[in-house]
Amino acid sequence: FLALLPVVALSVWLAGIGSLSDKDTKAIGQESVALARLYDPANARDGAPLRPNPERALSEYAQAADSGLAEARTARDALVARLKHQAAGADTTLAEAARAALRAAGID
Repeated sequence: FLALLPVVALSVWLAGIGSLSDKDTKAIGQESVALARLYDPANARDGAPLRPNPERALSEYAQAADSGLAEARTARDALVARLKHQAAGADTTLAEAARAALRAAGID
């Protein structure tokens, strides 16, 4: 987690200066993709600095996609597909968690 502090600080600083250049917007998008990947359950690893959090991953991917990064849109679409598959599954605990993540992102 501590390794993410410079990224978060840079994002907050850049967001606070008003209008951003395209280069700055792209940099923030790339940081959001990196953070989303840490939260994406598909990338969960033992000893990872963050626990999987599909709601946060969807949010970060969306922010990065809004900055114009196609890879973020692709990764978000893949996560949405996985969550929809889990939401329709027999494991009720997993299905409800998937539905909650989709709802939080405004996805039906």
